[in-house]
Amino acid sequence: MKFTLFSAQLGLLIGLLSYVAQAQTLPVLPSPDFDVTHNATVTGLVEDNAGNPVPSVLVKLMKNASPSAYPVSYAITGVDGTYSITGIQGVDYFLAYEFPAAGYTAGSANPGVSFTAAASQTADDFVLDRIPETITSCNVTDYRQTNWDTNNDGSPFQVTKPVPVNGGANLTAVNVFTAAFVSHPTITATASTAGSTVQVLQVGGLVRINGNDVSQGVTANRTFIDWMEDDVYALNPNEELRYYSVSSGASGNSGFSGAIPPAYTDASTSLTYRIRGDGSKTISTSGGNTTSAETTYAQGGVCVTYTYDMNPLPVKLAVFTAAVTPERNVSLEWSSTEEINSSGFEVQRSANAKNWVTVGTVAATGNSRTVQHYRFLDTPTGAHTTAYYRLKMIDLDGTFAYSTLESVSLPRVTTAFVSPNPARGDVIRITLKGTSWQEVSEVSVFDISGRKVLQPGAFDNGKLNVSTLTPGLYQVRLVYADGSQQSLPTVIN
Repeated sequence: MKFTLFSAQLGLLIGLLSYVAQAQTLPVLPSPDFDVTHNATVTGLVEDNAGNPVPSVLVKLMKNASPSAYPVSYAITGVDGTYSITGIQGVDYFLAYEFPAAGYTAGSANPGVSFTAAASQTADDFVLDRIPETITSCNVTDYRQTNWDTNNDGSPFQVTKPVPVNGGANLTAVNVFTAAFVSHPTITATASTAGSTVQVLQVGGLVRINGNDVSQGVTANRTFIDWMEDDVYALNPNEELRYYSVSSGASGNSGFSGAIPPAYTDASTSLTYRIRGDGSKTISTSGGNTTSAETTYAQGGVCVTYTYDMNPLPVKLAVFTAAVTPERNVSLEWSSTEEINSSGFEVQRSANAKNWVTVGTVAATGNSRTVQHYRFLDTPTGAHTTAYYRLKMIDLDGTFAYSTLESVSLPRVTTAFVSPNPARGDVIRITLKGTSWQEVSEVSVFDISGRKVLQPGAFDNGKLNVSTLTPGLYQVRLVYADGSQQSLPTVIN
């Protein structure tokens, strides 16, 4: 929402001018957090322990300060679980997260470790552990300029119902987590020719979420000036007070137990809420006239958590492990403590924890309340040196859930050799088997003392010009993209 306000002199506040002499510098906020456009960006991912993205998590960039840390910036995770949050280069921060605690516990440190902000950096993934008796489903709106929606009821917004896979599970409680994020690229307050004193300046927004017996207004505001805290700011004639890269955020909860509203238990597959975002501002001045302006953007999210009287997923895993054998196979072992109407397990492998292939299936016991043990032996193919595994646990009716991820480090199977060896002429050829040159980040030649004597800038299908080398014994060293190395003894005649 673009919002310009003209404030006339407020006679009731004239008596507060005695504070002006104490407040001739920028208020504690924004300086130094909002007196320049933020030039550091931190990106990250929030996912559960099965590798699924978790939208609608409120992320806070906290500044290390005395006597206590405080939030400088906010963000909300998108439908893919990612976020982007801004700060100032060279400043020490840490990240903190607000998430639907009815459905998850923090599997990663919350708050996180301190770091010094750079122009661009990626935070460690923040992992949430699912509480076994729950299923949580989330959705988040687009980030857009307020006001939306202009109709008083708000725009329809759907969240998929977290339906149990285990048909024997009984619903005992429902929790609705809501999050709001509001941002302003710039905020300005400009005095008239006579000057003025700003007594109150508060800017933010309100995200309203209604429907299915939920009515929440999540307010996200920042107070920059407040005479109640002995904090006012005197503007000289035509002086402008300007704030940059301002954001705020908040979260809320609603819960039901016992008599759960019918909307959460009927046969529909989704829950429809109505959501609306509005900008808000309070400014009071005395001793002159002041104009102020800002543009407000907002984003809102909802997570619905269903809690049951037993694990609502088809299999309750007690353990899942992966280990490399001497033959470069991977031994996968897992145990279940409870199975209800279980069909089987698909064993899935990935080289990047994103793209998965099924490498085998194992039949489940079906129904059991005693510990069941399973094992599967996989033979990874390809040149990758890290393999990720997960189990797809499938029920008899076709519904399924995923286990946590396990990873192993595999010995490289690449074969490389030099020909001719000993070299005859000015050029040798390096031949790769089991990988490609796209996987090689560097080729260097070292003499017998360990001194690097040649590092070509480009390769022609593995050809290496050695005409500058004197006769002797050398090592051709290959460095692969994953950091592993391979040395090839080579004789130059």
